Amino acid sequence: MLFRSRIAVFDFDNKTEYKHLGKQIAEMACVAIPDLKDLELMERGVMSAALSQNGINIDNVVDSGQGLEAAKHLELDRFVVGDVGMLGDVYSLNIKLVNPETGAVVRAVGLEFEDLVGIRKTVRGLLSKLLSYGTI
Repeated sequence: MLFRSRIAVFDFDNKTEYKHLGKQIAEMACVAIPDLKDLELMERGVMSAALSQNGINIDNVVDSGQGLEAAKHLELDRFVVGDVGMLGDVYSLNIKLVNPETGAVVRAVGLEFEDLVGIRKTVRGLLSKLLSYGTI
């Protein structure tokens, strides 16, 4: 049987004026991950229900510093977090793959861009780069 790494994507920290951009980028990441082989993406609704049973709110898991605790409850092999920000007229997107046992960042990728046109393609490209380096 082929081993599939169990992975989840938490909402990205949003440091822009667009209220829901962090959540939207996390959703874009969730759409991109199933295209990558050997990964089992945990569905966000299932994740939310499982975490709420343990008193953890999925909507602020990263902000509250409960990412590692949440990942352990969900029995994840890795999880994805990130942030989107803006400095002047330039956006920055950073995505990290984290080991829930140690809290160590396994890999990180980032990119700067001038507008939100093509953000879905940008997210897909960064995730492919982040997750395609051999075994995660």
